[in-house]
Amino acid sequence: MKVSTVSVLLVLLLFSAESSAQFTKYRAKDYVTNATSYARDNYSPNAAMYAITSAYGLDSTGKATAWLYWFFKPNVTDSSYVVTVTIIQPLPPFVIGTKMPSIPGAFIRPVGFNFCNSDQSIIAAENAGGSQFRLTHSGTRITGSVYKLPIGPDTSRAYWTYLYIDTLGTEFRTYFVDGTTCQIITIGIQNISSEVPEKFELMQNYPNPFNPSTKIKFSVPESGFVSLIIYDAIGNEVEKLVNENLAPGVYEADFDGSNYSSGIYFYKLESKDYSQTQKMMLIK
Repeated sequence: MKVSTVSVLLVLLLFSAESSAQFTKYRAKDYVTNATSYARDNYSPNAAMYAITSAYGLDSTGKATAWLYWFFKPNVTDSSYVVTVTIIQPLPPFVIGTKMPSIPGAFIRPVGFNFCNSDQSIIAAENAGGSQFRLTHSGTRITGSVYKLPIGPDTSRAYWTYLYIDTLGTEFRTYFVDGTTCQIITIGIQNISSEVPEKFELMQNYPNPFNPSTKIKFSVPESGFVSLIIYDAIGNEVEKLVNENLAPGVYEADFDGSNYSSGIYFYKLESKDYSQTQKMMLIK
């Protein structure tokens, strides 16, 4: 990466932070053609786009002052390429190409162009709780990205991920949106019953002890934000299995302990007026 390129990008982003009113906001797919042409002219004739991520100023309408378009060379896993398109009035699109280290190969898969735009998909995140989070957390920042998930209901299609985070970075909400249907989805858990339970309940995981994976079943009697978090024996957070708004129903979450050592773990279910913790054991 050339120093001059980095300097231009830093100046561009700093300028945008000070005078965002001079920037035109646009949707993620609006400049896919421009970015693809640039990547194929400057990186590889067959460069394939595998992700789009918001770089600055994403708002609740799904528009941002800058988007990053990520490309890779098919059959080459040691490099990828990012193209930033920023619209600055009254200047034309400003395009920067930068070679970047590759991210895990599970994410580097072509997304194509058949996915809903950011203004369409963010509606689902807003309706699922994003708008309420913004009302209760002043200065909320939103980031959005679209790519093919390594796990999910269908790994062959693209999904949107929207992250709402407060100014301190201590509270956040994550929403997953199907890139084809533009509907909110749940990753990592399954709604196994749509019947409305009488109360919150966190069941004992099964099997227990387990190796390497186990299932955790829980009941949600009313719509609202729910978290299900795994902790190790000394209270360190290990993994968030659920961290989103859920409709009433009975759910089942999978926990994969392949990357963790044997021992006792705790899992905690929390909602507005409910909290319960259970213990489980991983034996390898």
